Amino acid sequence: MYSQPPFNVMMPQQQQQQQQQSPSNASTAPGRPTESISPELASMFKRDKDGQLLWFAGPPAHVTPTSQPVHSVAYLEWKRKQQQQQQQRKD
Repeated sequence: MYSQPPFNVMMPQQQQQQQQQSPSNASTAPGRPTESISPELASMFKRDKDGQLLWFAGPPAHVTPTSQPVHSVAYLEWKRKQQQQQQQRKD
């Protein structure tokens, strides 16, 4: 019925090769999704040994921590407005 297995089915040999060569949360998309992406954009992504784009299931596991905790921009804006309101009440 299928000339190729459905996209969510991998042959055991393909699955083993992919696990050995790719990061644990990376996979290749079925077909050639590279053709639908501009060459400039495609050049920014990691590829496997066959040149296919690697697709990741989630964000990187190792995120560089900041040197110290920082407040969000929304909180800093709220804090600034609170300080302005307090200053206006004093005047």
